Amino acid sequence: MTAKTAAERKRAQREREAERLKRLGHRVMQLELYQGTADALDRLCKLGGFEQPAEVITLLIHAADRLAERDRSLFAELVSVTSHEKKSTQAPA
Repeated sequence: MTAKTAAERKRAQREREAERLKRLGHRVMQLELYQGTADALDRLCKLGGFEQPAEVITLLIHAADRLAERDRSLFAELVSVTSHEKKSTQAPA
């Protein structure tokens, strides 16, 4: 039995990781953010002590899902358009 080369070990590691991610149903999503949204995400990271914005996004998705199951009206309020967005989309009087 011969020892594996560094390249062979690395290839095996990548294959194991790919299999693990496949089992977990891993999916990569591209997300484009405007400055206001990026600023809000940065504030949430800082407030919660998170280093990775993806962690905040993941936790918020799961929390919103639990909220939707418990109370649809609160979920509707959570995802409703904010007042400044309503004002900016209304036609002038």
